[in-house]
Amino acid sequence: FDGNDFDGTFFDGIVPVGFFGRPEDRRSSFKASSSKCPASEVSLTPDNFALRLDVRGFVPEEISVKTVGNSVEVHARHEEKDPEGRGFVMREFRRKYTLPDDVDPESVTSQLTGRGLLAVEAPRKKAETTPLSHTVPISVEHTSSNDVPSTSQESS
Repeated sequence: FDGNDFDGTFFDGIVPVGFFGRPEDRRSSFKASSSKCPASEVSLTPDNFALRLDVRGFVPEEISVKTVGNSVEVHARHEEKDPEGRGFVMREFRRKYTLPDDVDPESVTSQLTGRGLLAVEAPRKKAETTPLSHTVPISVEHTSSNDVPSTSQESS
């Protein structure tokens, strides 16, 4: 065989460039291509838990948001079939976010904007405030003539 017999033109358009390279190279390119998950941003204020997720390319019917225990799960799946029946394209992702302890999973709401941003929000429960001080009644014990103690309360 001549060294030029396999110059790469046979595989053009069939196999990604660098496919036959070192395994380490394939892993790094796989990581780069598989990390195309939608961008998300989680914010936590004293009053609110908020999640913003870029779901452009999906229609509302292809997106689901649900709470499971103390977490929010977002799932989206889009399939596009070739009109000529030669194949299809599929995009899918799942994301799971843990809710803070002071967020009631039943209070989670979601809204899809026209620009393809999914907003998931829930109010945080207000911390129960306990008074810093309160008056404690004093119990005074009296003894009677037959040595049987009796109790009364005095307030001041």
